[in-house]
Amino acid sequence: MKFITLVFLIKIFFLKPMQSFAFTYSLGVGPVSLGIGGSNPPSGIKPWEYQGSLIFKQSEVVFSISPGIFYAWRSAVEGPYVSIGPGIVVNANGSTIGGTAAFGINLFCQGQCLMFEYRKAIGFVKGHAIAPYAVRIGLTHTLD
Repeated sequence: MKFITLVFLIKIFFLKPMQSFAFTYSLGVGPVSLGIGGSNPPSGIKPWEYQGSLIFKQSEVVFSISPGIFYAWRSAVEGPYVSIGPGIVVNANGSTIGGTAAFGINLFCQGQCLMFEYRKAIGFVKGHAIAPYAVRIGLTHTLD
């Protein structure tokens, strides 16, 4: 499993050409489903509530403790968007290779945007599925 993860990361970061070097970044905070039961109100101080993204013209790299780390195709930088792609899915029951899908919107874009996003991931570990999700609100900043 570690070998498959290593090959996957090498493919994501070294073999996939980026569309351009211009990118946008975003930082979001919000509740996540960690797979441990109970309610999950956001506190803003727990590290698993944060998500960072590098957004390119038609793709993105998403970094978060949960639901995980992903390289995904993205339909748009500003306005409404959808995103889908492979990555490493993480929750309290383990981590594995899996996939993600997200939809969201960037509003009021003039250098910075207000971002709302729902992201769901799914993977299989030790014979069962893990499917963490996250609801995020944050800022997207365009680098010119």
